[in-house]
Amino acid sequence: MSDDAMTPFLCSLCQHAGIAIIATDQQFVIRFWNSAAERMFGTSASAAIGQPVWLIIPPERHGLAQRMLERAVTRGETSEVELRQTGPDGRKHYLAVTISPVPGDQKQAAGVSICARDVTKGMDLMRDVAETQRMSALGSMSGAVAHHFNNLLGGALTALDFVQDSFEVETLRRGLRTAMTALSRVSEMTLALLAFAEGDRSESPMGDAVDTVRQFVSSRRKEWANNHVSVETELQPLRAKLPSKRLMTILRILTTNACEAMMGGGILRIELSKGPGMTVILRVRDTGTGMAEEQIRHVFEPFFTTKQAVRPEDPEHIGLGLAIAYGLIRGLDGTITLERGDPSGMVCTVCLPSELESSG
Repeated sequence: MSDDAMTPFLCSLCQHAGIAIIATDQQFVIRFWNSAAERMFGTSASAAIGQPVWLIIPPERHGLAQRMLERAVTRGETSEVELRQTGPDGRKHYLAVTISPVPGDQKQAAGVSICARDVTKGMDLMRDVAETQRMSALGSMSGAVAHHFNNLLGGALTALDFVQDSFEVETLRRGLRTAMTALSRVSEMTLALLAFAEGDRSESPMGDAVDTVRQFVSSRRKEWANNHVSVETELQPLRAKLPSKRLMTILRILTTNACEAMMGGGILRIELSKGPGMTVILRVRDTGTGMAEEQIRHVFEPFFTTKQAVRPEDPEHIGLGLAIAYGLIRGLDGTITLERGDPSGMVCTVCLPSELESSG
């Protein structure tokens, strides 16, 4: 096809494309507006051409769009952004927008092209899926809460019912101890769920991150040795402060989880290093059996456990340990991830914002 024949072909291609195609000059004045743009924005080409491009950009996105448009013209950069726009039908639409430079004769671009695609149906589908998953997770958690609370409270009621007509002191004491133990477990589970949902709001003084990790390792080293777990540490010198009490709790949960995955013994490795910006990275590695990808996706959910035997008297054995850690870390504006180790075991990575220690 010759160049002369190609020009009307390309014009027709752009005019009738299934996505909105808009072109501007260097001043971001609209010079091309295809049929799909007319349908998407409810404005004819004759009304749009000659208008500034801000016609199609929501006011709250003007600053971001300005930077993207300028980078396209001055640096030749392509950018992508999502916009939420009210369509001709009065409904909110989600648009996936790509801003690209239109090459010119000189170093600077002659203008920009803006390609927009309506992704509302996809976003609605994702929201529906997310809502279904959320309701399913809530249903599972509600069932688990009801199951464990029913067992514990049922045990307390049974014990109290057994002793209510008894006049033997020892029988009364035994029944009350059983009821107290069950009610204490209910209280612990309630606090654990609050920690997952809201984090830990109790006071936790700031302390040197490296010193806190060293103190924790020193306090647990004998226990780990008795379980045939050897510990390795790699603690980079940091001048960072973290809430000591919460860091200790996070370490206890993560190392307990790691040791339980190494029933016959293994190597527990704890690493502390500087992260990006004012953050600290804590890693806990084990040489245990690991987890399947499907299990990893649910591991921070309350009451999710991979253990075969669940002991009601042990709160972490009913799947609350990592959920508590997740809540604590989220409450500190941090992140936690779990992935398979190489060649075996699991690696838990925690990123926490820190405060810089005073050099004085």
